Amino acid sequence: MKFLTSLMDEKFYKTYFNSLPIGGQSGTLKSMFVGEGNGQVFAKTGTLNKVKTLAGYLKTNSGRTLVFSLMVNNYAGSVGQVKSKMESILKPALDL
Repeated sequence: MKFLTSLMDEKFYKTYFNSLPIGGQSGTLKSMFVGEGNGQVFAKTGTLNKVKTLAGYLKTNSGRTLVFSLMVNNYAGSVGQVKSKMESILKPALDL
């Protein structure tokens, strides 16, 4: 997360940020955050065998930008279940 935070001070940050998939709207996040969080989560996903990651930025309802990083390793169940849990972990942060 320190790396993602440090990028915010770089002159290329806006270009980088604008390249990220947007929750509920584009790329690998198009099917995530369709309700709450739509247009507020900007992140990259990662997937390996039984590993799912999500890292990036979240714009809160009050306008703050939060940096987050989630990794689930050796999970049971489907990747869809993991993605749903990731959404439920991040949703309370929208109200910060």
